[in-house]
Amino acid sequence: MRDVTTDREPIARTAPDGSDSSRRAPRALRPVLGMSGGLSAGVAALATAELTSVAVRPEASPLTAVGGAVIDRTPAAVKDFAIRTFGSQDKLALQLGIVTLLVLFALSLGLSSGSPRSVTTRAV
Repeated sequence: MRDVTTDREPIARTAPDGSDSSRRAPRALRPVLGMSGGLSAGVAALATAELTSVAVRPEASPLTAVGGAVIDRTPAAVKDFAIRTFGSQDKLALQLGIVTLLVLFALSLGLSSGSPRSVTTRAV
């Protein structure tokens, strides 16, 4: 028997826009992958900043610094309301609020990065 080989390239799947879709995630998964990537990057950045502040100057922790800035810029009536509502846990509530906003920001950045962008170039 004789071994017969072909010189054909494998057929690539192409998307309707002509791009190679074999390396892309399915369209339904792109937002989820983008948000998880954004959240991972946000967690890594915050963890790095917190660990660095522990080694350098613990009172300069990003969460503590941002919390202090928020407290300094908050009107007295809002501060009094927070103290009445949360009692001795007011700083914990503030830090949880900051972390929640950071998570939402990281998710939105990841979501916006997950959408494909088209790049057009002109011949010079």
